[in-house]
Amino acid sequence: MTKRIREERNSGFYDEKAERMGRADRTAFKEKGALKVLNYACEHAPGYKKFLEERGVDPGAVKNIDDFSRLPVLKKNRMPELHQGNPPFGGFLAVPLDKLKRIYVSPGPIYDPEGRKEDYWGLRKCLYNAGFRPGDIVMNTFSYHLTPAGIFLDEACNGIGCVTVPTGVGNTEIQVKTMVGLKINGYIGVPSFLLSLIKKMEELGHDTSNDLAMEIALVAGEILSPSLR
Repeated sequence: MTKRIREERNSGFYDEKAERMGRADRTAFKEKGALKVLNYACEHAPGYKKFLEERGVDPGAVKNIDDFSRLPVLKKNRMPELHQGNPPFGGFLAVPLDKLKRIYVSPGPIYDPEGRKEDYWGLRKCLYNAGFRPGDIVMNTFSYHLTPAGIFLDEACNGIGCVTVPTGVGNTEIQVKTMVGLKINGYIGVPSFLLSLIKKMEELGHDTSNDLAMEIALVAGEILSPSLR
């Protein structure tokens, strides 16, 4: 695999029209979208409508993007209680169940619905702007079970033309052999696990300057400390 030059990874647009949008147009675009979401949620998600009513908030008073500061914040740590009180989504699901593609389970538990829209989480743009490009072979070390990170990043990678290797976590020796054998040049996962893989390569006698093909990484899920950098 030919290494990509830095300029190739740092250039181009995923959505040039949107990314070159002027400030005024961008504000208007966000305002229109945010108002549409608010009105839809109040009409179709009874749990959210009740949440606002209990706090004396009239969503009809929200006319522009500045007015959103009037809306109360619904904290994530309240969701398990709300879900249990009116299962499965506490009245916050704004579409019929048959419009869902998956339901993920986050700690709490919190049930996270995923719709059927292509690139539902909008992560293709994220990966492209981080420097991932078509033809990259990417190891995705996030879990594919219960929580969403593994699957939605896998689908985003494939959506921009990357090839994913769904390694998950653990089995560092097998993962190192896979990295070397496939000349994997992209990584997705927590930063500390990438460091563990590099150390395991050295333990197994590999020369990281020659055997490590890694060029690009998207790390999340923990602090990226100066020492890890």
